[in-house]
Amino acid sequence: MSDIDGHGSGSEIALPHEQQAPPYVLHPHGPPAAEIESLPIYTAQYDPNAPITMQELNIALGISNRIKENDVKVWQRYIAGLGGKQTGEERAVAERSTIKHYFAAITAGQEDLISLLIESNLVTASTKMDGKTPLLEAVLNKNVRVAQQLIELGADPNEFGSPVS
Repeated sequence: MSDIDGHGSGSEIALPHEQQAPPYVLHPHGPPAAEIESLPIYTAQYDPNAPITMQELNIALGISNRIKENDVKVWQRYIAGLGGKQTGEERAVAERSTIKHYFAAITAGQEDLISLLIESNLVTASTKMDGKTPLLEAVLNKNVRVAQQLIELGADPNEFGSPVS
């Protein structure tokens, strides 16, 4: 390759598909010391169980052709990462976003996700969005199973809500 160590011809050029180590990686004075070689090597590997942020959650749930059965696992990763690490503004944004996802789960009839959100104390069975109660949303979508689930989880069937936003 190039004349980095003083032994190359200087006329050879690395092709784009060839990887060339930066000069600081080459060891013109011999191999690195044993203590350097024993250091862990950083690799960016995808961890499917690592906690995620609300932004990552929104991206994951925004994919139209996603497998909706995996939504609970995605939410579990978000919940695992909460731990009080959010600022007040981030919490407010996360709360609004969580409520939108909660109502989307009610509309889609995702009973396991509804249970997870309520049991994780991210929402309640009475959390409103645009004046609508979760129970009213279930009724508007003619989803009897979700309506029954919400009542079992504490929704008040006599609570007023507005069907028009």
